[in-house]
Amino acid sequence: QSQDGETYFVKIHAPWDLLARYAEIMKLKKPIKKFIVIRGGEVWKDDAEKKKSGFFSWLGVKDPFQYDHSRIPQEPTYFSTGFNRTHVDQFIIKDRESFFTPSQRSLIVWEILLRVRYNNNELGVGISRLLANGIYVAAFPLHDGRYDRDGPNGALSAVLGVGPITPTSTKSNPFMWVRRYVGDKMAMYFAWLGFYTEMLIPAAILGSFTFVCGSSSSSLTSTNPVRRFCKRESNSTGTILMCPQCDKHCDYSAAVRVLLQLTDRLPLRQPHHCLLLHRHVLLG
Repeated sequence: QSQDGETYFVKIHAPWDLLARYAEIMKLKKPIKKFIVIRGGEVWKDDAEKKKSGFFSWLGVKDPFQYDHSRIPQEPTYFSTGFNRTHVDQFIIKDRESFFTPSQRSLIVWEILLRVRYNNNELGVGISRLLANGIYVAAFPLHDGRYDRDGPNGALSAVLGVGPITPTSTKSNPFMWVRRYVGDKMAMYFAWLGFYTEMLIPAAILGSFTFVCGSSSSSLTSTNPVRRFCKRESNSTGTILMCPQCDKHCDYSAAVRVLLQLTDRLPLRQPHHCLLLHRHVLLG
């Protein structure tokens, strides 16, 4: 009951048996143990491998974009498959309370609420209809609590302890904890956005290099093709001819003569005239 006495809260808890049953129906993927074959028998290993991959690991240096692994554990590497209650001993279950992530628990409970029947009527099924009829105001999963304090699971404080989960963050996001807390789709969003941002770095470097080269070559120096074409004392422009301005009664004319005549008519500075006319010559 709320403080005003008018709003009531209904907290729903799903036990292990119910979670395991619907996890098998929904084919939720969970990590499995590592199967090792040795002489004299077979061994199931619970520990997952922690691989170091990436460009900085290949160079043997510390990745400056990685978050502090002393505060947040590194994401383990393991194989996963659809949960099956008959082979529950082959899954990595260290604690039943934390085996299913908060996002998976919320997903299972929400799927149950979508199919639960609340009266004998054929249409009396699902939490969505109860929300539409105004019987319940809202339905939402609970968070761990304040993010600046250590909660029972620590997922929220671990995620937000790295820094703001934004695309502009200089550190990589702990996708394992993001996935555990808010689900696969949200973790996939941040993973794709981070990859997209990293792929823009080579394009930004190439674009900056192209801009610098273009800016340096656009200055009117003695080696600029536009300036060489427009200089009156140039000997090479006499051999450059322009197309006739009409079909029958016009002849080919020297480019420098036509350019100088048009330049005198335009109320602009000569380098700009020559640049525009030079483009006209190339297109013509």
